Amino acid sequence: MYYMKLNDFIKKYTGVKCGNTDGNFGECVGLAMLWTENLGIGHTWGNAKDIYANAKTSDFLKIPNSPNAYPVAGDLMCWDKTMGGGFGHIAIVTESNADEDSFTVFEQNNPLGSPPKITKYKKWNGVIGWLRPKVLAEQTDDCEKKIKELEKEMQKVTTEKDKYKQEARDSRDKIKELEKQLENAESLIQILKDVTSDLEQKLNDQKIENAHLSKELDDRRKELVECRKSGLRCQNELQRCKDGQGCTLQDFANYLVLKIKEIWDNVKTTKIK
Repeated sequence: MYYMKLNDFIKKYTGVKCGNTDGNFGECVGLAMLWTENLGIGHTWGNAKDIYANAKTSDFLKIPNSPNAYPVAGDLMCWDKTMGGGFGHIAIVTESNADEDSFTVFEQNNPLGSPPKITKYKKWNGVIGWLRPKVLAEQTDDCEKKIKELEKEMQKVTTEKDKYKQEARDSRDKIKELEKQLENAESLIQILKDVTSDLEQKLNDQKIENAHLSKELDDRRKELVECRKSGLRCQNELQRCKDGQGCTLQDFANYLVLKIKEIWDNVKTTKIK
């Protein structure tokens, strides 16, 4: 069923005197009956103070005024005879505020003769209760059902979100731990690099020293060969002396010099080893 939404209804009739009968034209009841007629609900007869009692329960939920109850948009707020000069008053609720303990209505003929307008009430004096059109109540129930379903879905999403947040926190902790381990590993690698570099330098130094020693050893070996050659010549000359083959004093002196040099070379070679 199609009907005019409350906001559109308010836009259409704000400042425009109205009613659905000649008798209620310009009256508070006239505006209220136009609203219910718009919703497809039959006419409720009576003065404003009687509408709450006369309304059919097949069309409305009757909600009595109580400290913990608040009307919703589209409800008909009903006052007793203390309002409207003994005739009561009726208006269409646009909203209520439990925190302020207030309600706002779209009403006509308050004050007397005034066209439809929005009014906010902070006092509940004379309020009998309010009528909730069942056609709106059913929609409200559907909305509430959908809201509850959405709330369940939101709770589920929130639970999943909290789970993912915890997993993210755990992952961040693991990443920090891995970063710390990586930092330690990099420090160890740098230490190993430094040690390796130092060992390589020492190895190079040792190679250079070994090269020097090898050269020195080669030199000594050459000297030894020469010494042996000289010694052999000396022995030959000494043998000639023994054989009486013209050995001179110079030959004997040469023999002694070679012998001393041989002994000295032996001493140096022994030190190198």
